[in-house]
Amino acid sequence: MSYARKSYCDVYVFLDVGGQLECCMCDLPDGPSTFVATTTDAMLAHLDAHRAAGHDVPDETYEGLRAEQRVNDRWMGLVAGGKDPDEAWEEAAR
Repeated sequence: MSYARKSYCDVYVFLDVGGQLECCMCDLPDGPSTFVATTTDAMLAHLDAHRAAGHDVPDETYEGLRAEQRVNDRWMGLVAGGKDPDEAWEEAAR
């Protein structure tokens, strides 16, 4: 699931099948080229840093992340605990 793409803004944020949110091709200075977050709050804080740097991060990116925060955070926690991502998704969505 992609929350933002570089084709229309300054960030590429998605939920990776490995169990984390990623900001891929991250343009923040002194940061990694891919920022990995294991909670939605951590990604939201990262996006705040992008905005503080003058980068275009759509409001819809924040809204989408917040709307799916409960399920995404639960899924990321289950995957981090060793659960198969597909099985974890079914459990997290309940």
